[in-house]
Amino acid sequence: MVGIFLGLSFEEGVTNQGLHFLDILHKCYCGTTPHWEGSVSYEVRTPCAVELWEAGIQFQKSNTQSIHDVDFVNVDCAGGRLSMPLFRFHDQTKMEFLNLMAFELLHPNAKNDVRSYISFLDSIIESERDVALLRSRGIIENWTCSDKKVVEFFNTATFLGCVNKDNRLGHVQRKMNAHCKDGRHTWCATFVYNYMNNPCVFISLVAAVLLLIATIMQTIYTVVPFYTRKD
Repeated sequence: MVGIFLGLSFEEGVTNQGLHFLDILHKCYCGTTPHWEGSVSYEVRTPCAVELWEAGIQFQKSNTQSIHDVDFVNVDCAGGRLSMPLFRFHDQTKMEFLNLMAFELLHPNAKNDVRSYISFLDSIIESERDVALLRSRGIIENWTCSDKKVVEFFNTATFLGCVNKDNRLGHVQRKMNAHCKDGRHTWCATFVYNYMNNPCVFISLVAAVLLLIATIMQTIYTVVPFYTRKD
């Protein structure tokens, strides 16, 4: 009917507008799937959001709402940056996404974009702490005022998910895992969080370093003349 109202034939309307309401909703969420040629390997487990944060990975909201706009880059020796679109969670979210994921499973021409996206989010959300962290970084907008409901949704949705291999999200997960396996990033992040973010602790650290330098210099000035004086 939409195609007829727009002055199109039935076939044109079906092609342009979608076969079903879920097909239209799916197209709105997914748009055009970016082409990707990558490895068929996949990560058995990706660190949760709190673990990523402790490894020095910062979270940033993407500039678009596309579920394909997920990326990870190494910023410096201290950490990286994971950018993702805003995920709004409300009372209808569960029904909406479960229907879209079922549509991808049953429709022969539908790709696994939503299932891959939900699987990616499920991999980094394991507890309410992860949800609270992502909320604080502007990645999740929770309209239900219950972080537990968000965790329960992903625990429910995961059985319809799919393994992210040979797609862009799988590549992002491999980059994050490689970052977390490098111990230097964790050490640098721990130093920054424990000493640089707390002014009192940072001042105490600087004072301790200056005291150590002064002690070393005093020792040098005391010892050197003893060995260099002439008999």
